[in-house]
Amino acid sequence: MVLPSAKRSVAAHLRAVHDVAVRLTDAVADRFPQLGMDRSAVLFGAATHDIGKVLHPEELSGPGSAHEHAGHELLLRRGVDESLARFARTHASWHLAGVGVDDLLVSLADKVWKGKRVAAGR
Repeated sequence: MVLPSAKRSVAAHLRAVHDVAVRLTDAVADRFPQLGMDRSAVLFGAATHDIGKVLHPEELSGPGSAHEHAGHELLLRRGVDESLARFARTHASWHLAGVGVDDLLVSLADKVWKGKRVAAGR
């Protein structure tokens, strides 16, 4: 089965961010075992955080945040628990109330793979 271009692009990005998250969580667990992160949740979040871009392909190459809510809702409709679906909503919003270490690690993995510095809050 050949995926449409937008879906292939999202899938490639999610794999890249997941790969970064694996290395990042390994390093954090090794250096900061007291941190108390949920590695499985972080890896799930990394693998699904931008799933809403399938519904908003214009955000693959341009700015936008509609994919965040759309991805969160998509995951919830598919039976994913809120504790995991939240990463689609929180991955770009470091400043939201209730954002914890796991959310920040997903967001960091999303930024690190690009190799660029990001201003606080985005």
